[in-house]
Amino acid sequence: GCKGGGIPAIIDDEKTSFLVEPGDTDGYVERLTQLQDPEFRTKLGKAARAEAERWGWEAATSVLRNVQYEKALINFHSRAFGGFGRPGTRSVWRLLAQRIRRVISRIPGFGRRGEKEKAVTA
Repeated sequence: GCKGGGIPAIIDDEKTSFLVEPGDTDGYVERLTQLQDPEFRTKLGKAARAEAERWGWEAATSVLRNVQYEKALINFHSRAFGGFGRPGTRSVWRLLAQRIRRVISRIPGFGRRGEKEKAVTA
């Protein structure tokens, strides 16, 4: 498998499968060369089969739903909101409040205080 995304979390490198860095052609070739050894291939295959049998649909979807979804949310928030609770970043609630104020300020009659006076005097 590729050493990226959620793949490393579910593959035990060199015990049930292989992990190779993205774009590492030599690494892939090396792993394929290892698989030419029948004894090693049988050992790896049996370990992978045993691991696969541990995961029924309920267990697999539970991990996907709970663990991987949480990782995806944290990744999304770190990109969308500049950090999700990291020190030195604005909190999600503060950003949400800012966006709500911006939307409300566009509704006639709900602008900021003093805007009516500015409009009347202008």
